[in-house]
Amino acid sequence: MRPGIVTFELRKPHFSVNTDHKHFMKARDINDDNKFPLGMFIYAKAQPELKLVIDAYKQRIYFCAVADHPELRQFAYFERELIDPSGPKETQAV
Repeated sequence: MRPGIVTFELRKPHFSVNTDHKHFMKARDINDDNKFPLGMFIYAKAQPELKLVIDAYKQRIYFCAVADHPELRQFAYFERELIDPSGPKETQAV
């Protein structure tokens, strides 16, 4: 070895690496965790009088169009901003 030169040895990792693409997906890429299906009629908490239809779901955002006027602009909502049209879940008294 020459003085002043540092050398090191590359070693294999001590853990196994899974190269399956499913393990490398980020949360924003998952689109199958939606509560409301596409085409469902829904209402927003901000404008409960406006009937909406879900056109798309991407990165945990629902893209909705006005049901009676699809030519108008679309709205984007998170799940927590939408009202479940089936009503609140009833809790049983114990």
